[in-house]
Amino acid sequence: MVLAKSNIENIIVLDTEFVSSKTINQPFQISISAFHLIKNQLQKISDFNAYIQMRPGTHLTYFAKKYTGITEDTLLNQGIYPDAATIQVVNYLLNFDVGNTLIVGWDPINDKRMIDNLINYSDEIVNVDAFPWFNLVKPYAHFNKITSGITPSLKEACEKYGLTDFAFHNAEDDTHATVALLQKFIDEYGREKTIDQFLVKKYVKVR
Repeated sequence: MVLAKSNIENIIVLDTEFVSSKTINQPFQISISAFHLIKNQLQKISDFNAYIQMRPGTHLTYFAKKYTGITEDTLLNQGIYPDAATIQVVNYLLNFDVGNTLIVGWDPINDKRMIDNLINYSDEIVNVDAFPWFNLVKPYAHFNKITSGITPSLKEACEKYGLTDFAFHNAEDDTHATVALLQKFIDEYGREKTIDQFLVKKYVKVR
């Protein structure tokens, strides 16, 4: 018995750094890397990386600055306006077919929420649920027999597999780390056990 393969041909790996408070829910850094999944290899298509300025009247929290090392001066000098970020992210995602593209992140529930908040801030432009989203924590927990329900950090997971050349708590570095971990899983366990078994809910017989 082997798992049936999914129809996934493209992988989008993303991460965000964000502020989530009573007054604002907004990403201030987004990193996206897209790949063709050909056999067991991730072949790079393109990247999108951007700092995003805070909306008028809002500010980075102390925690966000301490956690990421990113300051409001960084956003002011290097960031793009939120409306510009919306257009660029939407245009980037529209390059991919929702029928064969998988968005991957490390525990990406908040990243999904932040992408939704950014692109649908004023009007509903894109349904972020149109794409299937995949939590890379699932195969990690499966391979390492973790049943506690406690989500390990991306840094902890990478270190377990010898992937240490990342800064972490920076969206671009975290995206690169997630890509490296995904490829490591595919190399060691195969595409079917890393991805397909969590997407395809049936088995097929091999005669």
